[in-house]
Amino acid sequence: MRIMKIKLIALMAVLLIGGSAWADFSFGIAGAAKKRADKLNQTIADKKAAALAAIKIGSVCPLSGSYGPSGPDVVKGIQLALDQINAADGVLNKQLTLVSKDDQSNPDQGKAVTQELINEGVSLIIGPLSSGIGKKMMEAAVPSKTLIISPANTSPWFTTNDPEGYYFRTIPSDDMQGKVLAKLVDSLGHHSVGIISVNNAYGTGFEAVFTPAFVALGHGNTVVAMALYPESPIQASYASEVSQVFSHNPTACLTLSYFDDGAQIVKDGYISNTAVAYFGTDGMYGADLITKINNTSAANKVAGTAPASDTTSNRYQVFRNAYLAKYGVEPGSYSANAYDAAMLIGLGILKAGVANGETVKSVLVDISKGTGTVIGPGDFATGASQILAGQAINYEGAATSCDFDSVGDVGVVNPNDAYFEHWALEGNPPALVTKQYLRP
Repeated sequence: MRIMKIKLIALMAVLLIGGSAWADFSFGIAGAAKKRADKLNQTIADKKAAALAAIKIGSVCPLSGSYGPSGPDVVKGIQLALDQINAADGVLNKQLTLVSKDDQSNPDQGKAVTQELINEGVSLIIGPLSSGIGKKMMEAAVPSKTLIISPANTSPWFTTNDPEGYYFRTIPSDDMQGKVLAKLVDSLGHHSVGIISVNNAYGTGFEAVFTPAFVALGHGNTVVAMALYPESPIQASYASEVSQVFSHNPTACLTLSYFDDGAQIVKDGYISNTAVAYFGTDGMYGADLITKINNTSAANKVAGTAPASDTTSNRYQVFRNAYLAKYGVEPGSYSANAYDAAMLIGLGILKAGVANGETVKSVLVDISKGTGTVIGPGDFATGASQILAGQAINYEGAATSCDFDSVGDVGVVNPNDAYFEHWALEGNPPALVTKQYLRP
C-alpha cells in the first residue's frame, strides 16, 4: 500500500510538471504568433503612415508606342530630382513619391491615365512628350485644377489656349524652333520644300510657324505641298503622303513626325526619290531613328533641330554628374527638362505651403525668375531654407534658366533659353552627330 501511494504521488508530480511544461510551450507558441501578428500590423500601419506622409507626383510619359524610346529618360530625370528633394527632408515634412503612368503614345490613353492620377489624389503632373497628348490631358486636368508641367511639349497652341494657367513647360515653344529650322533649311540651299506632318497640335503648330518664316527669308523659298496624316494608329506605309508631296518636286521634305512614323516616311520617300533631303525636329531626335530607318543611305539624308541644353554650363554639369552617378549613363532626351520640372514642383509646394495644383501654379512664375537667391540643380536644401525664411528664390535649371512668362512658357523672358541643336545622321554606319548650336 505504501508503495502504491508513492507511485501515485510520483505520477501526480509528473503530470503537474508535464502540464506546466505544456502550458509554457503552448504559451510560447501563442506568444510567438502574437509577436508575428503585431509585427505585421505594425508594418501595415507603417506603410499606411508612409502613404499618408507622402505627396504623390504624377508622371504621364510614353513607355511604349511610337514615342516609347524617350519615356524612360524622362522618368529617370524626375526620379533623380525627387530623390534629391527627399534626401533634403522632403517638403512640408513629407516625402515625394512618383506615380508613373504610360500614355502608350496615344492621346486618348494620355487623357485616361491623367484621370486615373486625378482619381488617386494627384494634382501635380509632369509630362507628356507629345503635344497632341498634352492637349487631350488638359481636358481632364483643367476642370480638376491639376497642374501639368511638360518637359517636351513644344506646340505654340499651348501659349494661347490655357487661359486658367494650369499648363507650364520647361522647353521653348516651336514658335522659336520653327524660325530656327526655317533659317537652317534655307542656309543649306533648299528653297523648294514639301511638308509631311502628323495631324496634331505639334505638327500643324510647327508648320504654321515654319512656312511664313521660310517664305519671308526670300530666295524664292516656297512650300510646294503639304500632306497630313493621323497621329494614331501608326501606318505601315506613308507612300500615299510621299506621292502627294513628291509629285511637286521638292528638294527637301520637312517631316513633322515621331520615331516610327518619321522613319517610315524617310524609307518610303527614299524609295520614291533618293535625292530629297529630310528635316525633322525633336520628335525624331535620337539614335533610335537610325535603327528604325535601317538604311544607311536613307539615314544620311536626315537632319534637323531640337531644343538643347547648354551642356557647358555649370548647372547642366551638376545635373549630368548626379545623373551619371545614379544611372551610370548619360542623360537622355528631355531628362534635364523633366528634372527641372520636378525641382520646380518641389520648390513650388514649399512656397505655396500646400501640395495642390491650383496653389502651386500661382507661385511658379515667382520662383522661376527675379532677383532672389539663385537655386540650381542639387541645391534644393538651400532653396528650401530660403523659402522657409521668407526669402525670394530664382530657380535656374539644368536644361534652361526656366524663367516662366505669364503663360508658362520659357525662352520669352530670357532669350538665352531658346537654344537649339542642329543635328544630323551621318557616316557608315550612321551616327547621330551635333553640327552646331543655333538661336532664333
